[in-house]
Amino acid sequence: MFRYLMKIVFTGPESSGKTTLAEAVCRKHPFTLVREFSREYLALSGTDYTRQDVREMGLLQLWEEKFIAGTGGHICCDTDLQNILVWHQIKYGEFDSDLLRLWLENRGNHYFVCKPDIPWEYDPLRENPHNRDKLFNVHVTFLQNFEVPYDIVEGPLDSRLMYLEKHPVVLSLPSTT
Repeated sequence: MFRYLMKIVFTGPESSGKTTLAEAVCRKHPFTLVREFSREYLALSGTDYTRQDVREMGLLQLWEEKFIAGTGGHICCDTDLQNILVWHQIKYGEFDSDLLRLWLENRGNHYFVCKPDIPWEYDPLRENPHNRDKLFNVHVTFLQNFEVPYDIVEGPLDSRLMYLEKHPVVLSLPSTT
């Protein structure tokens, strides 16, 4: 069984800064980055995906997380199963109950929900340039419903980075720089 010391997760709608923030935290603090596996999956298989593909992406995301966390230490996830569950809910109108159970068993210690108040950037794997605010609200409501600790990260990149550097979860770890 894998075990990490602390798991933080960046979540939110597409093009809201998750990857940029996760990478920045990992450069400065002793976290190992868990990348968003769905990007790799879609880059190989294309964007014509099915409900089963979304489920598979979720399972592969969790596998990646467990693999990286295998040696212990702190992990920082550029999304986790929570993001897949929201995706599944928005796209198909329901949660995948197995993925929900797995998320509840493996959820993070703290979530940072990235507000989509930065410009949307085109990427051939992205599909929601016009409903990012709605998706943001779904992410927040989801975390509230399951009483998961979270904070909203907003504003320009430099403000977001300063906020994270002063956050108690991040401050509790030594800097690697």
